Amino acid sequence: MFNNLSKKHLQNSPSGESVLPVKNPGPIVAGVIVAIIACSLLYSIVTNPRFEWDVVGIYLISNNVLAGIAWTLILTFLSMIIAIVLAIGLAMMRKSVNPV
Repeated sequence: MFNNLSKKHLQNSPSGESVLPVKNPGPIVAGVIVAIIACSLLYSIVTNPRFEWDVVGIYLISNNVLAGIAWTLILTFLSMIIAIVLAIGLAMMRKSVNPV
């Protein structure tokens, strides 16, 4: 907001002192509120006896879930390799002097 003001304009105040822009506390207040809400939600999940953490542990280490994680990692790696190859190819085409 105040980035467009020149240094000359900021230093030419009537009292001869440099003028600083007013700081906006809105994002800090919003961040604190979101952090409080997130912490209370996490506390509610962790301390809830109906969540049955032993069942969650059983499901997390089941074969289907682990196979899904493995396939996700494999596909992520393959897509990254394909993207790198395509990016290098496109960069080489961009730098080429051949108009065709």
